[in-house]
Amino acid sequence: SEMCIRDRYNGDTDGNGAIDILDLLKIQKNIIGSSNLSDEYLKAADVNSDGKVDILDLLKVQKHILGQGTIN
Repeated sequence: SEMCIRDRYNGDTDGNGAIDILDLLKIQKNIIGSSNLSDEYLKAADVNSDGKVDILDLLKVQKHILGQGTIN
């Protein structure tokens, strides 16, 4: 299903309303190039809002899932 801009959550790269291991895997695959996120999903993957999706975003999502940090 397609997300509307107002429904986009940082870290939620599949649009299911939660940040979970599937989002972590989607970000990882985007970083290594085996799968590409697009549009709103790519924006959602840039959790630290620095304009790129990289290991820092991956680590932030991982910490969120483990309860060691939060994503705004």
